[in-house]
Order: sequence, then structure tokens, then C-alpha cells
Amino acid sequence: MKALMTRRQFLRTTGIGISALIVGCGPEGSPELLDCEDIGLDAEERGALPGPNSTPVSPAAETKGTWAWVRISEKNEVFIAINKAEMGQGITTGLAMIVAEELGADWSQVYVVPEPQTGTYHLSGTGMAGTSESTSVRNQYQPLREIGATARALLIAAAAQRWNVDPETLEAEGSQITGGPDGSTLDFGALVEEAKALEVPEGITLKDASSFRLIGSSPAPKGLDDVVHGTRIYGIDAAVEGMAYAAIRHAPVLGGEISNFEELSLEGTGAEAVVMVPGGIAVVANSYWKANTVVQGLDAIFSEPEEGANFSTEAYRETLKEAITGKGVFEALSEGDAENALEDASTTVEAEYEVPFLAHACMEPMTATADVRADSCEVWAPIQSVAQLTNTLASELGMKAENITVHRTYLGTGFGRKTETDFGLQAALISKAVEKPVKLIWSREEDIQNDFYRPAFMCRMNGGLDEDGKLSAWLAVSAGESILGERGFPLPLDPVSLDGLIKLDGFAFESLEYAIPHQLVSHAQVPSPMRCGFWRSVGNSQNTFFVESFIDELAHAAQRDPLDFRLNLLDGSSRGKAVVERLKEEASWGTPITEGASQGMGFCNSYESFFAVAVEVTVEDGTVRVHRATGVVDCGQTIHPDLVRGQLEGGIIFGMGAGMLNAITVIEGRIQESNFNDFPMPRMADAPEIHIAYIQNEEAPGGIGELAVGPTAPAIANAIFAATGERLRSLPLAL
Repeated sequence: MKALMTRRQFLRTTGIGISALIVGCGPEGSPELLDCEDIGLDAEERGALPGPNSTPVSPAAETKGTWAWVRISEKNEVFIAINKAEMGQGITTGLAMIVAEELGADWSQVYVVPEPQTGTYHLSGTGMAGTSESTSVRNQYQPLREIGATARALLIAAAAQRWNVDPETLEAEGSQITGGPDGSTLDFGALVEEAKALEVPEGITLKDASSFRLIGSSPAPKGLDDVVHGTRIYGIDAAVEGMAYAAIRHAPVLGGEISNFEELSLEGTGAEAVVMVPGGIAVVANSYWKANTVVQGLDAIFSEPEEGANFSTEAYRETLKEAITGKGVFEALSEGDAENALEDASTTVEAEYEVPFLAHACMEPMTATADVRADSCEVWAPIQSVAQLTNTLASELGMKAENITVHRTYLGTGFGRKTETDFGLQAALISKAVEKPVKLIWSREEDIQNDFYRPAFMCRMNGGLDEDGKLSAWLAVSAGESILGERGFPLPLDPVSLDGLIKLDGFAFESLEYAIPHQLVSHAQVPSPMRCGFWRSVGNSQNTFFVESFIDELAHAAQRDPLDFRLNLLDGSSRGKAVVERLKEEASWGTPITEGASQGMGFCNSYESFFAVAVEVTVEDGTVRVHRATGVVDCGQTIHPDLVRGQLEGGIIFGMGAGMLNAITVIEGRIQESNFNDFPMPRMADAPEIHIAYIQNEEAPGGIGELAVGPTAPAIANAIFAATGERLRSLPLAL
């Protein structure tokens, strides 16, 4: 299997002097032919091949040209550039498969070249730069197919010209053009020179999905050998000649800063320097261990701002509780006349739900390596958005963006935390202060206690059932922090806070997939001194818990089976209904496979995908055990089924952690949790048997990476109710 390549390997193999067919993406997103100069190749960059543990090399500065998407060498090798962050979700494989499928490439001859998403490499009209919101495949599926198909058309045209035959009689398969005279074939590489001389064809024809050979299969992921052998380079592995190490210590109270910096002394510690950074101090030494030991031992005094010092999660709960009574709310969605319908209902149900602040707890804590010089800055970081970090560094360092190079490494998970730029900026500021390259590593304690947290939320739900037990009225009032508001977008209604409580089409609010005639959804934004940010599945992480728990309560109030109750509500959604119907079969609904277990389920339609999950739970002496989880997904065209399965399995485990184990609590401005002993993760012994089933179709691909997180906690809560009769309405679930 071909390993994933660094860009330096790519340049050496396909650099100046070796002919190649290069199809890239122009500023308007349309395919175009490129040459070596277009992608910033020069003699200096064609250095020796790096060793397996070398730091990856990113491309030339944005001003040097357009980034290449697919490059075919005379050696019949296919290089596909990937602009999204690889953090374990397999995106380097998934995106490469889309190009390779349309091209007709032999997967064993495909190399993947990591590139940041900057300049004209960013496909126009495909959403924000960076890797987030489960957008990588669904936003780039069509343009990537067009680029692959363009390269295929050029190669076929070149072969037809050489053979003097009709191009319609030829096909591209296995990195060859087939259908020549007397069954002859030509390797892609043999056609490079002739293909380069052709004009880019107009009106490219994409393959019919029925002819896909690669998409829909599960070939070995690119770079798998690097993972197995431990040679993959993550941010924490980055190495720069002459670098020192830095460890950080943040203020213990929210919003605090160092107040006795001038009095700090490193005498006798062996450390090189102490540096003031936003929110704390850092110590630089010749090893991380020494740097962290010294910084934690310094007699540092930090300010305690009144707003931060007076904040506690218990008091904040009371503020949220007051808000969901209707204080300070804005109407987000109104259909029909929900208030009057509730008054006319035969049966009414009311419930209040809550979820806590949550940390990301990425397996790889925050880390970055920086080398800041008088007129330039170079950073190596496991970052989800290269452009965002570049812009932050340019602003804070007073440099032009073109003088800043951000090398994106592989990420040891991200979950949204690594869309933030704080750790990359800190590394740069430390490097600037000591005038040498510095690798900054946060300890686990600093990571947990200085996160951009998933906000805490509460929601009050009211529902009305008619005399036939059908859901006629739905009222929801939620309250919590605004993530977008913290980022300079002071909207009266933060759409990411509402996602999953209502459906978002772009930033337009729509009703949920369930057919409810009368609906009213409102929201109150309640600020706090906590740093809040994007967390895996964002608004769906709390709102799917609210919605699916309440749907279950309404089903029991109507004396209906919870799954059948949902099926009736999904009469107008053919894809949603098909997923739940399939779940009934796959999960053996009503007759649990686990002896003595009870079942619960959750459903969601998010990221343009549909997912339903059922769990089997036992409760013994107050201990909840999830034995089995069955999921059914309709994500449209499935690119790589095994990677989809892995993401859904991981999302279920992630959702179990949030649903059963995790919470961030604050007392007098101090985060109480600090490591996995008090912010635990599910362990192997906690993992249930997981079965994932697919509904295959040719709809446009939907998102997968965040899909399974939201429905998992309510499925468990609903199963606990089935087992015990106790309705748990707050997370983490505790009897």
C-alpha cells in the first residue's frame, strides 16, 4: 500500500524536469491545467527525501501560485492534494477516493499530499475554510468529482488522438486508458505529454453512480501503515533544529492575568526564560519536563477579576432556570398557533432538561511549535483552520499574512477545539520573546481547565396530544451561552445554539423532521465569563438530548411505543422514516438481544444525513451498563463504508462519555476538574457491542463525523426509563 506522502516527497518525485499532467482549481473553483510554476515548485524545495519522523513540509507561500489538486507523473503515479485536517476521521482517504474514482486511478498508485486550505486552493462556494461542521465531503464532493473527471477526459482525449479513434469508445480504469486497437491499453503516465497540450474540455460528464468501483468500497486508508508503526507526525512530534520547550500555567480564576511577573525568578531552576502570555505565564527550558516543573513551582500571583471570581455553575443554573420561564427570549420559529393548540390539547406534558459545560479533552493536548524571526513566522500545529491561525498571527505579531507560514500536522483528535488559535499564538509569542524556535505543550490539567467549553444549556418543553394521542402542540424555550456572540457576531439568536432544536438550512430556521402542526421555539442567550467554543456536534449535542427525551415522554403519555410514535411523526419524511423502520428490524426492537435489558432510542436529521440509534441497557444497584448499540444511517452516497462505520462508532462512544460521565463545574471562578480522574472517558470495558447498518442510495453525501453524538445520550436515558421508570432529564445521567 502506498503511504501518505509529505509535500517534499511529492516535490522530489514530481518536480521540475519530470513531465506531469496537473489539473488544479482556479479562483472560481473551475478545473484548469497547471504547470510546475503554478504550484510554487522551485529548485530549493526539491531537497532530499525526509526520514519517517521528519516534520511535514507545507507548500510555498500563497503568492507563489495555485495549489495542485491532482498530478499524474510519467511514472504513472497519481498525487492528490488534500486541503482538510486529518484528525482520525479518514478525510485524507475519503476526499482522495472522490478524485480517484472519477479519474479512474488505481488506488495502489495513489499518493495523498497534505495541503492547507488557503489562497485559490480553497474551492469557491464550498463553505468556510478549515475542517469543521462535517462539511469536508458534502461541500467538496461535486467540485472534486469535476476535477477528477477533467483529468480523465484529457487522458482519454490524448489516447484517442494517438490511436485515431472516437474518445467515446475509450474508458479510464486502473490508471490506464482501455479500448484501444486490438484491445491495447495505455498507462496514464504514457499520455502525460499529449494531455498537457490539450485544452481543458467544457461540459465534463461525471460518472453515473452505478458505475462506481472505488466509491462505496473500503480500500485500505492512506497512511494506515504510519499509524500502525507509530511514524505518523502529530503536532506534538514536530521538531525544528535548535528548538527549546515551553510549558504553560494559566490563571486559576476565569479571566485572570499574572500580577507579579517582574518578581518571578528562575534562579537555580536551570530554565532559560519566563514569558508572559495571554492568560498566564510560560517557562522555556531544554525539556518539557523541566519547563513544566519550573512553571508550576513559581510563586506566581494572578489577578481574580470580579466577574470570574463570582462565577459558579450552580448560580449559573439558577440564571438559566429563570431564563427558560420566558425572560429575555427571542422567537426562533413559529408555525401554526402552538399556545392555543396546547390549551386545546387532551393531554399536556411539561419537562425541563439541562446539560453542563463540557471540555473537549482531545487525546493530544494543545501544542504548537513556532519560529518567529524579525520579518517572518513559521508555525507547526495540529490546527483545524490554517487560515484562522494565520490571520490571528498576522494581527498579533504585526506581520503581513504572506510572511507567515503555518504547517498543519496531523491532529491527535480535534472535536472543534483545534479551530481555536490560542495555543498557536502563545507558541509564537514565546518564540518571539526568546528569539528561537519553541515547542509549547500544555499539560492535561492546563488543557482541561483552560478550554473553549461546550456551553451549558437548559430547555423547558411543553407538548400537547389530541384525543387520538397525536402530537399537536410543541413549545420549547432554551437558554445558554452564545458561541458566535463570543466571536464578535452579536446575533439576537445564535443559530448554532439552536441547531437540533430546530433545523438549520444555512442560517435559516426550519422545523424539525417531525411533522408537528403547531410549533413555537424560543431562545434566551445567557452570557458567562466561561470561554465557550465549538464542540463535536455543537448545538446537536444538547438539543437532540432535549428533543429525543421529550419525544419519548410524549410517546409514553400517549401510551404508544416510542419507535412507532416517531414513525407516525415521520410520515412526511421518506428518508427519516426509512431509517427508523430499518432500526426496528436491525435492533430487534421490542425483544432485546441482551437478556434482561431494556431498550431506548434516539433519532436525528443533521449535517444532511439521517441517523437513528437504539441501545440495550441494564441497571443493577444503580449502575447503568450499555450492552449493545445499533445504528442505522442514511448519509446519501457512502464514500468509504468502513470509515463511516468508524466515525459512527466513535460518535456513540463520545456521546456515552458526555451522557454518562462528563461535566465541568466551576466554584468561585475555578474549574474543578483537571484530568481524566475527574473528567473520565469511557474505557474499553464500558464500550458496548456496536452494529451499524446503511441505507444505500445515490443522494448527495451528508456529514458523518458529528452525527452519532447527539442521539446517544437520549437513547440511553430513554432505556433507563424503560428499565426503572425513572426519567432522567439532566446530563450526565445519574440514578
